[in-house]
Amino acid sequence: MNLWIDRQRDAVLDVFRKVQIVFVNASEAKQLSGETNIFKAGKWILEHGPKYVVIKRGAAGVLALGGPAPFNLPAFPVEDVVDPTGAGDSFAAGMLGFLAGSGRGLDFDSIKMGLAYGSVIAAFAISGFGVEMMRGITKEAIDEHMRFYLASNQIGSVS
Repeated sequence: MNLWIDRQRDAVLDVFRKVQIVFVNASEAKQLSGETNIFKAGKWILEHGPKYVVIKRGAAGVLALGGPAPFNLPAFPVEDVVDPTGAGDSFAAGMLGFLAGSGRGLDFDSIKMGLAYGSVIAAFAISGFGVEMMRGITKEAIDEHMRFYLASNQIGSVS
């Protein structure tokens, strides 16, 4: 995407005006917006068309903007990263697969749950080499990882 931003920035922005969700990594968001702060970069992108912006941050997790407040989710913890190639694409596929199959619509709560599914799928992707890890994933394994991930991100409340 960096090359597209460099060479066809106006075309990229034209596409952003026609979609509801934009997926970019932190570098792309900053490059496109000219901002050095990831939150400002995300807000800038929102001002140029999409309803939601998902900024992938690799091992640092993901940031979503477009809801009532920014939503930051840590990456799924992976002890042994074998090959990070394709993690971002796997993340997007997991998120979009959830959104397409959930029947919940495209509200911010659905976006947040989609982020969790994307993080789980990306974790599977980086745990093996190439597509071999992805071939053996079952719905049960995904559900088990989701239960762990959702439980591990419960913070509690302030009294």
